[in-house]
Amino acid sequence: MQEPFSRSGTLIDCNTSLSTDFNYEPKNSKKDRTTLLNLLEILKPNTKSRLSWFIITFFVTWYNAVMTPIRIFIMGPNKVPEKIIFIGTAIDIIFVLDAIFCFYMPYIDNDTRLIVTSRTQIRKRYLNSTAFYLNIVSCVPVLEIPFTLIFGAYYNVTTVMTFEIIRMTRLLHFQVVFDEFKNFSSRKGPINVSVFRMVVILFCTQLFMCIFGSIYFGLSSSSVADICPGSNLYEENLKDMELWITSDNVIVDVMDPTVCESKQDGKPDCNDCPHVLFFLRSVYFLMQTLFTIGYGDAVVPTKLDTEVAVTCLFMLFGVFGYGLIIANMTSVLSNIDVVNMRFRHEMDSLHLWLKFRSAPASISHKIDMCFHYLERTQYGVLDQNLFEGLPNQLTREITKSNMVLLERVPFINPQYRSKTFLSNISLALIRRIYPPSSIVIHEGEKQRELLIVKRGKVDLYVKSCSEVVATLVENDYFGDCPLLFGTSNEVKGISPGFSEILALPFNKFKKFMDCSSHTDVDSWSSVSNTVSMEDPGAKKTAEVSRMQMDKIFSYVFNLKTHARSKKVRNMFEESAEVKVKGLRILPKSPLLVYWDIAAIFGIMFEAVSVPIQLATYTRSSNLASAHGWVFSIHYAFDILFIIDMYLRMNAYAYTTFENGKSQTIVDIDLIRKNYFSSPWYPIDRIAVAPYDVLSFALGHHILFRIPKLIRVLHLPRTVSRLRTNLSICFERSMNEKLSSIIKMFLCSILIIVWSSAGWNALRLKDSGHKSVYWALTTLTTVGYGDLTPKNARETIYAIFIGAVGATFTAGIIANVTSFFHDTDVSEDNIDHKMNCVIFMENHSRPLEQVKRIREYFEYIEREQRGISEDKILHKALPDHLKSEVLMHITHAMVSKCPHFSNRELGFQRQLMTSLEQRFFSSRSMIITPSLPSDGMYFIKKGTVDLLSETKMGESIPFRRLGVDDYFSEDSLTDHWDCNPYLAVSVTDSELWYLNRFVFYRLVENFLDEGAQLSKLEPIKKANTHSRHDTTVTHGNSGGNSVFFIHPDNYFIQCWFGLILTITIYTMMTIPFRYAFMENHEITTIWLLLDYFGDFILFLDLLIRSFFLAYYDDSHLVTEKERIWRHYYESGKMKWHIASLIPIEVSALYQPILCPMWKLQVWSLFRMNKLFRLLEIPALVTSVESSLAKLGVRVPKNAIRVGKVIAVIVFSAHFIACLFFAIASYNQYHTTEGSHTNWAYMNGLFSKPLLCPDQHPDTRDLTRRYIASLYWSIATLTTVGYGDITAHQDSVIEILFASFVLIIGTATYTLVIALLDDIVSQLDVTSSLYKTKADKVHAYCEMEALPDTLKSKIHAYYDNLWQRQLGVSGNKILSFFPDYYRKEMIIDIIRPYLRNTLF
Repeated sequence: MQEPFSRSGTLIDCNTSLSTDFNYEPKNSKKDRTTLLNLLEILKPNTKSRLSWFIITFFVTWYNAVMTPIRIFIMGPNKVPEKIIFIGTAIDIIFVLDAIFCFYMPYIDNDTRLIVTSRTQIRKRYLNSTAFYLNIVSCVPVLEIPFTLIFGAYYNVTTVMTFEIIRMTRLLHFQVVFDEFKNFSSRKGPINVSVFRMVVILFCTQLFMCIFGSIYFGLSSSSVADICPGSNLYEENLKDMELWITSDNVIVDVMDPTVCESKQDGKPDCNDCPHVLFFLRSVYFLMQTLFTIGYGDAVVPTKLDTEVAVTCLFMLFGVFGYGLIIANMTSVLSNIDVVNMRFRHEMDSLHLWLKFRSAPASISHKIDMCFHYLERTQYGVLDQNLFEGLPNQLTREITKSNMVLLERVPFINPQYRSKTFLSNISLALIRRIYPPSSIVIHEGEKQRELLIVKRGKVDLYVKSCSEVVATLVENDYFGDCPLLFGTSNEVKGISPGFSEILALPFNKFKKFMDCSSHTDVDSWSSVSNTVSMEDPGAKKTAEVSRMQMDKIFSYVFNLKTHARSKKVRNMFEESAEVKVKGLRILPKSPLLVYWDIAAIFGIMFEAVSVPIQLATYTRSSNLASAHGWVFSIHYAFDILFIIDMYLRMNAYAYTTFENGKSQTIVDIDLIRKNYFSSPWYPIDRIAVAPYDVLSFALGHHILFRIPKLIRVLHLPRTVSRLRTNLSICFERSMNEKLSSIIKMFLCSILIIVWSSAGWNALRLKDSGHKSVYWALTTLTTVGYGDLTPKNARETIYAIFIGAVGATFTAGIIANVTSFFHDTDVSEDNIDHKMNCVIFMENHSRPLEQVKRIREYFEYIEREQRGISEDKILHKALPDHLKSEVLMHITHAMVSKCPHFSNRELGFQRQLMTSLEQRFFSSRSMIITPSLPSDGMYFIKKGTVDLLSETKMGESIPFRRLGVDDYFSEDSLTDHWDCNPYLAVSVTDSELWYLNRFVFYRLVENFLDEGAQLSKLEPIKKANTHSRHDTTVTHGNSGGNSVFFIHPDNYFIQCWFGLILTITIYTMMTIPFRYAFMENHEITTIWLLLDYFGDFILFLDLLIRSFFLAYYDDSHLVTEKERIWRHYYESGKMKWHIASLIPIEVSALYQPILCPMWKLQVWSLFRMNKLFRLLEIPALVTSVESSLAKLGVRVPKNAIRVGKVIAVIVFSAHFIACLFFAIASYNQYHTTEGSHTNWAYMNGLFSKPLLCPDQHPDTRDLTRRYIASLYWSIATLTTVGYGDITAHQDSVIEILFASFVLIIGTATYTLVIALLDDIVSQLDVTSSLYKTKADKVHAYCEMEALPDTLKSKIHAYYDNLWQRQLGVSGNKILSFFPDYYRKEMIIDIIRPYLRNTLF
């Protein structure tokens, strides 16, 4: 087929060769025509030649953008070297060539997506574009060449400056170049826009620093006629002036001859006009300003209005730019592997919900295996979510392949049914994934499902035989007879491996048969829900099924008769097992876990030790070979990695999942092929090479260890592999957050070590701990300013580390934000639903109704951590796994009901999965006087009172029901005109409801069970005794618990509040007394307060050990033995006992440990009380829950902000105490004339500490505490003023400050993450509405709708926002559970129904 092009041959397909499809016929010679064709071919879009030209223009534009400000503001027009002038002239010529080439550059038409090659159209488009005028302006500086030749000496400075300023307009070329790079990168598929945008932002930041650093230098030195007067005139012209260059010590060290000549060897030489240093220090100033580091060594000295104003602009831009980097880094991390990240977050939520529901390990394991299988095949997305929103036609085409499988079923065979029938049935099929050992077919039950094996196999068993009697393989089916005739399964089916089964559930089959008129199926009975045997397809189905079952039972009979006879299976022929030869390490081997841990240690050791050793040898100017004990460890890890590479090539078996089959590959050729094609092999090949051998001949051994660092690229993969192996080998789950934290922690260590090693190599007089301290102050953007660059080399390094540090900190913030920012900006967001509820409250909805809905969402938020159970069950789980989970939840309730406990298993299974969850808050009416009950209730959690009405109209409780009780069961068979009793929830209650209509439909499929259930024993109002004695709780077998404390009563809620208060008191007083209260005695008030707290904590230990009841799967446990065992197994008992050990008794034998006096020693020995800090989160949560139950509603966001503020304050207090304690220790051990501590340097100590001595007065104590707290908060919040810093000669202070810097970065990051999450939650409703409105607006513009119609649409959405926050009524109703939704619908339409005929 011929490619499309216009009459003049101007359009060709993007992949079409120009030599065959270009029909332009110029009037020039053949040679010119050939040259033109070649040029157009070279400049064709998305070609490497065109990309190469744009790369050249990119670097030329960048050089021009950097050098032009330097020429204007640093060098001056008259002092530009000839080499730079020559390079500038060459660049001018390149821009002229680029302007000419634009006349010959083919382009891709935006409408047709075809390449336009017509020279006329190219020229026309170019001349009408802004790029043409931009190029004209960019080419103006080329006129400087003739100006110089013509005017010579008369060529004035103004003209030169004009040409230089015009050159700056070339910055606009970057947009064109970036677009070209983006188009070229996306030629093979979509690119990660966030990553590309991040690269552009970092490049623009670097460009901004270079340009505006030069501009700032020019402004700061504009008051001086000549910035470089020479060494002879420096002291006379510059030295006494308040200029930036005269206050910058690095520049002064070079320019001032009196300073420079007095320097020792190794310092930079004197330079009258160090232009490079001017530029570096300018960029250095911009770097620490933009990235909010602010060392303070490069500041505005003159405080002139112009300089201060420009600096303020830089700081504002820095805040904006740094925030932009953080925001975009968050976007980058969110978009890297976004599908897998979302899958893992969903799995974490699912695991959390399963833990909340106390799901057994078997169900959790089965769900994990199912979703991991889906992850390998379709990124963990369920079919119903994957195909959601597709048009019906596309869905039919996707399911067309299933029609071939359905044709094998006799009833659906095309011989008896039409293609339309077949197509509609294929749409109803559900794909299920059954993990190994899953029960697919339940023997003896009316399962009523058609099952077709798409991939894998299913082994069949019968009760009388323990061996496999038959096997269903791919394309085999089972269950057609139970589906059509309602018979029970005669066999049991188990999946030996992963199996994909296409299932046709009975409810979908019945709905299809009932609601459609099929001319080819007229034998269906809607009463018996079966197909008549008169139907030929049904008759054929019965014959085939009977034939298969006869074969199976015949085989069973032969197997019993001949125990060792050969198995004959007509449905399946097994494949031979793979025989393993030689050493193989299988995927489930525990060795893999230990090996991964060893590999991580090996990689980290290499990555940490090599830079440190390199810095050490550089400082000593000795890079000779060294083979000490450190290198022995290097060689040991080298051997480890050689063995690892050998095992990967020869022994590491792996698992494949091709065509839905799980298979372990042990063939050595396939193992090697898999390894050689993996990303591990190229890196291993480079890292394992024996470079060290060369060092024996050449020396410089450490240099030959540098290539080993490439193995750092394996670090994230190794951690991910460890996570996978833990799950497979030990069934230990490492969630995505923990995995990411480990990766981030390891990478942070490497960046800190590498940064400090480089600084240590440059600063010969600084020790290693000082280098780490400088690296942390820079990377965390604290920037105290006590350690700063002293020369050009250090300035360059500081600029680089400052930029890396800003990006590093932004990455940490973005990473942590992604952990805590789980806001689901969708209609399922619980805060969005709460907003709609509040809106309903303000718009004439019944207050009682709104209150119940609000309490429902608050219960979900409080008890289930905001996880919607409805969403989990209906959207996150496939139907067969949902059934298993529902059975686990409801089994105890149904099995304890005598009406259903001894029924057929299939009936029980369907009954359990038919129940509907309902929540009722405390004192809510469940059965009301006005609305007759139409179903039965089971109690999963909480307490319910049944009430009877007296003749006086009062309601009197006659029965109290608890967990696993039931009521209103007789309403299933009898239609109540009025309720014989009422029901009210005493506490927050979770009930499961069986609707009468659902029960009838269930009985239709189990007629025998329905006959036995026709008479249910009703509740008699005269019976005043509960089914379960209310004085004996579930789980109390012996009744030996005479006294217990209910976990929900007011006493225990107040008790936990008291424990929290005592814990906070301990946390605040013990560190304070230890650090600040030197030479104080132990007073009576301190003893009373301390031991009162100890007494309360001891009582708390007794209460929790024997009397505090707890819930076990909603059952209240009151037995003392079980209470004690539960408390012991929780792990809290150990550190509760540890906190009560009276270690302070030791102070009686040693009351003084100078410099600590009695009260300080007493407090030191009471430090074990701080173990109780571990319980603060649980205590705070308990207090929150207690307040909520008392009706005190504190805004969720206020609580979260309060928690973070409290953590910052308590952390700052604790750190301040330790920081001053270190200073006190240094002051006590100081020598005369040498005070190596921060407190003395800041005037907090006036003399050495003595023991004993007069204790400080309140004023001194307050000053010391405030100064310590000031440093602590300034560091934790990464402000870092630098007026109070650790003493440079105190190793312990430097190390402690370094540790606090790390804590501060983490704290600052958590605050940003929290605020980001809060803002997202606050804005979720308006964000959803804006997104919807923008989409509607874009659609209206795309379809070119009339203005009147667009106005109506916009008015509708504006009105929808004003009335219902932009959410339609049906959507709002879908937020609520079915029972609330039905209640609201009745309430809404009742006034309208009164005026209708019925």
